[in-house]
Amino acid sequence: MPRPRGPHDILDRPSTRRRFRGDFGTGKTRALLTIGSLCYKPFFASGASTVSPIFHIQDAFQGTLILDEADFRISDATAQLAKVLNNGTTRGMPVLRTMANRNRELNPQAFRVFGPKIIGMREHFPDLSLESRFLSTETNGRSVRSDVPIHLPESFRREARDIRSAILAWRFRSRFSIGPDPSRAARGVAPRYRHTSLALLSLVDDAELWDLIGRELADEFFKSAPTPSKPQSSATHCSCDDAPQTPRGVVHCTRVT
Repeated sequence: MPRPRGPHDILDRPSTRRRFRGDFGTGKTRALLTIGSLCYKPFFASGASTVSPIFHIQDAFQGTLILDEADFRISDATAQLAKVLNNGTTRGMPVLRTMANRNRELNPQAFRVFGPKIIGMREHFPDLSLESRFLSTETNGRSVRSDVPIHLPESFRREARDIRSAILAWRFRSRFSIGPDPSRAARGVAPRYRHTSLALLSLVDDAELWDLIGRELADEFFKSAPTPSKPQSSATHCSCDDAPQTPRGVVHCTRVT
């Protein structure tokens, strides 16, 4: 029996690259637990994990990485993890490592890191390229609904398993009927956001939901756009009364001090 494949195996880009961002106590970890438990073969990790087991597990199971506390500082180890997150957005961009076999011979090996990823963090990524690869949900400023339990009930895992089974059945039925649809690409956003969101929008048939996702993408694009700096004049400004002025009103001081 062939291995069931998720939408990220069919499409060129994974359909899930989600990031929950907010201060402590705003529900990021709960969101990762509940939503991550419904994803395709999820495995959970934290920002304190080293990069080696992450790409080993990703290569072995080809599932969904759920990464909490992803606010890592710049270092050699975290730079490698950032590369895994960057390379994991495109098929055919593996992580290359030299591995020793039982005879202590060194052999190159490629590890597949392509697949869906959901992360939780408090701040922005310092790398703007990595920052633009995620669709973000801000968790600040939201009150907890009264129907949300403080502790997850015992029935949570059973209900999550039943939902995963239903989604798996949909994967089998839809394996040969879904694919990237360029006509559903988001409009009015940068090419990176159009490419990142196409896998998700290709699966959305509801017009209102498509418009909602498009508006969120546009908001995220304008929030992350760099603010243009004001051009500075190279002229030397002076407040002297006798300083000559150009037609544009720029004061040039000729007094030697």
